[in-house]
Amino acid sequence: MLHLDYLEFYISHTCNFLFLGHQRWDEQEQAHKKWAERLKIDHWRIIGGEPTLNPDIIQWIYGLRSLWPDSKGSISTNASFKKRFDK
Repeated sequence: MLHLDYLEFYISHTCNFLFLGHQRWDEQEQAHKKWAERLKIDHWRIIGGEPTLNPDIIQWIYGLRSLWPDSKGSISTNASFKKRFDK
């Protein structure tokens, strides 16, 4: 198995300040499952234009966590949509 210290998942071309487009979890899940069989990742990060605008952000978080349960995860965000997650 290949070991990576760090890997980023670019899931959104959408930025509330600039451009549009998203990667959908259900369209990418099978490919990532195959990689999970081959890769050990210490830390993954979800990135994008603004990844919290991706309507599948929760599926991405849970999906990546289930594929790499021992890895640390994080999200790079400009935090302008923080209120979406204040529950």
